[in-house]
Amino acid sequence: MLDFAGLINLRWLYIDSNSLNGTIPASLLSRSKQTTNPVYIGLASNQLEGTLPSELSRFAVLNIDVTGNKVTGIAPELCAMGDWMDKTVEEFGCDALLCPSGQFNNYGRQATMDSPCQVCTDPIGAPFYGSVTCGGDQLTLSQVQILEKFYYYTGGPNWINQSNWLKDDLSVCNWYGVQCNVAGEVTSISLESNQVSGTPHHSIFTLPSLQKLDFRYNPIKFNFTGIEEATQLTSLFLSGTGISSLDGIRNASSLKSLHLTDNALSSIPDEVFELIGLEQIFLDYNRLSGRLPKRISALKNLQELYMFRNMLTGHQIPSEIGQLINLRTLVMSQNLLTGKRLLNPNFLALQQKSNVGIGGRLPSFSKLANLTAVYLGPNWLTGTIPESFLSGVSIISQGIEINLSLNVLGNSDK
Repeated sequence: MLDFAGLINLRWLYIDSNSLNGTIPASLLSRSKQTTNPVYIGLASNQLEGTLPSELSRFAVLNIDVTGNKVTGIAPELCAMGDWMDKTVEEFGCDALLCPSGQFNNYGRQATMDSPCQVCTDPIGAPFYGSVTCGGDQLTLSQVQILEKFYYYTGGPNWINQSNWLKDDLSVCNWYGVQCNVAGEVTSISLESNQVSGTPHHSIFTLPSLQKLDFRYNPIKFNFTGIEEATQLTSLFLSGTGISSLDGIRNASSLKSLHLTDNALSSIPDEVFELIGLEQIFLDYNRLSGRLPKRISALKNLQELYMFRNMLTGHQIPSEIGQLINLRTLVMSQNLLTGKRLLNPNFLALQQKSNVGIGGRLPSFSKLANLTAVYLGPNWLTGTIPESFLSGVSIISQGIEINLSLNVLGNSDK
C-alpha cells in the first residue's frame, strides 16, 4: 500500500474496508509534521500482512486500527506507547492495539475493561492478530459495544461535542446525540455538524430499534453495506456530507425519509426507485442534470419531493409525476425546465429564478380537487388567468394559497 509520506500535514487517514494488500509500510507518513499531535489512521478490514512496524513510534499520540487484516505481529516497542489508542495502551499493552493470534473479540483489540480479548477455541479460527471472529463466529455486540465501535471508527476523540460518550457510569441514552425508547434501546443517533469523520462500522445497523441516523454536515464517508439489518430505520440524514454514490441504498427497505441535500449527486440512481416506502426525498442543491427519470412513478407513497436548484431539463415536468397520487409537495425551483403544462400534486411549489423557469400559458388545475396551494412565481407564464382556474377545488372552506407574482401574465405567448 502507499505510504502517504508526502502528505506532511495529514492527521486523519481512513481507508478501511477496501482490498488493500501488502505490508504496512515502515515509511507510513514518514515525513509527517504532526508527530506531536494526535493522528488517526484507519486500515481495518483489508488484506494487509506482516508486522505493525516499530517506525510508527515516531508518533507520540496515535490511534491506528489495523484489525481484521492478516497481521502476524506487533513491534514490541509499540506496546509501551502509553498515549496511543486514547491511552488504552498504557492500560492494556499490546492488546489495546490488536488481540494476539489465537484470540479475538468484536473489536479485534481490547478497547475497554469489559472487552478483553478472548481465547478462540477453534485452533485455526483466529490465526492473525486483530481477529474479530473465531472460525467465522462473531460475538453478539451489545449496544454499548456497537456505539463504542462507531465512536472509534468515526474519529470520536475529534468530535466537536462528545459529551458523556464512553462514560461507563452513564447509560448510552445519556450520550450526546443518542436517543432511546422506554426500554433503553437506541432509536436515534443525531450528530449534525459535529466533525464526525471516517466510515461508520457496519455494526451500527444491527441496533435492533434504530429508526433515525442524522449525520448532516459532517465529513463522513457513509457506506450502505449492512444497512439491510436496520429493519426499523425510517429516516436517514446525509445532507452536506459530500456523498456521491448511493450504491447499496436499495437494501434500506424501511426508509421513509431520505435527506441528501447539498451534495455532489449528478443523477438519481435506479436503486432509489426501489425504496417504495419512501414518503420524503430531499435532493436540493445537488448536480442533478438531464430529465427526471420516469421511474419516479414507482414511488407510490411519496408525499414530498424536493429538487430545488439543480440542473434538471425537459420541456415539461414528466407525466409520471402525475401518477404519484399521494404527492403533496413538489419543489423543482431553479432548474432548467421549460414547457406549458404542470401536473397534479396536492401542494405545488415550482418557484423558479429569473431567466430560467416554466413558460407557456397558465394551466387551469380545474381537476385538482385537493389542491391547497399554488406557488408559480417567479416564472415566465404568459396569457391570462383561465376562467376555470381552480374551479374544481372542493375544500375552499379551508382556504387556498396562490402566488403568481413575477410572471408575464396578461401577455400572449403566441
